[in-house]
Amino acid sequence: MPWDKAKKTEGTVLREYGISNGIPSEKISVRKHLDKTAGKAVAVKELISPSKRIILVTSAFHMYRAQRLFEKQGFIVIPYKVDFKASGSNQVMFMDFLPSAINLELTEIGIREIIGRLYYLL
Repeated sequence: MPWDKAKKTEGTVLREYGISNGIPSEKISVRKHLDKTAGKAVAVKELISPSKRIILVTSAFHMYRAQRLFEKQGFIVIPYKVDFKASGSNQVMFMDFLPSAINLELTEIGIREIIGRLYYLL
């Protein structure tokens, strides 16, 4: 999480993973840590031509906003959604109506995403 400065950044983890899988370190470019999606879109624009087609990999719940921000920078975006938050179960049970920590966390994630969409919409 952005506020947990003790952990490695996404870029650092992915760079290490790439090197451990045979990608030469000089072929990997890691930018400074950015907390906001809009900043990441601008940073990618500095690395490659914005008219390029890119595959954008992000959480399914976050794809709508992320795709719009990258398209705003001029990229042709092919979305690749991961980290789906919904389960495939359609069966409703009594326990579904009781409070739980995981459902509270999912509600928080949803509300934060809605606030982010509103922020960039304005």
